[in-house]
Amino acid sequence: VHTGSFSASHSHRSPAPLVEAAKQLRDEADFELVFVGHLTDEEERMIEPLVDSGHAVLTGPVPREQALEWQSRADVLLVVDHPREVMASNIPGKVYEYGAAGKPILGIASRGATRQLIRDSGSGLCVGHEPGVIAGAMRAMIGGEANLSPNLAWWKRFERKEGVRQMAGVFDEILRR
Repeated sequence: VHTGSFSASHSHRSPAPLVEAAKQLRDEADFELVFVGHLTDEEERMIEPLVDSGHAVLTGPVPREQALEWQSRADVLLVVDHPREVMASNIPGKVYEYGAAGKPILGIASRGATRQLIRDSGSGLCVGHEPGVIAGAMRAMIGGEANLSPNLAWWKRFERKEGVRQMAGVFDEILRR
């Protein structure tokens, strides 16, 4: 399951490498990609062959609560960043939502913070934008060979309540001085 948008969020973000990887696997593996959220007409046309073959579903935009419900029912959650030449320091908010869902994550991201966070969490695989490499990661996840066990406790540190608790501790220490 992928929730959110692609190029509507960033002009260089595209489902193309994921779609190409899925096309490589559709004759050998049983899977269904679910795209929850807004897609451009071009993105829908790109994904349509997978829909026609029964390997993809497009929900269109849904309320946030429904997107979170899709995440909770997913076998694997997908995050796709755009290719970059430089090290990325930002992490899309959906990665934290995905971590809180406790599901394995397949990240398609260049080197940088998103890739590091997914790896450090032990929650998923993160690969570059090459369709063959993505297909290999998908194959491992579909076949159960990825040996992933997402740890909800690891993600707790990113919850707002935890951040507020830590900030309160800092203020308490300052006020004691």
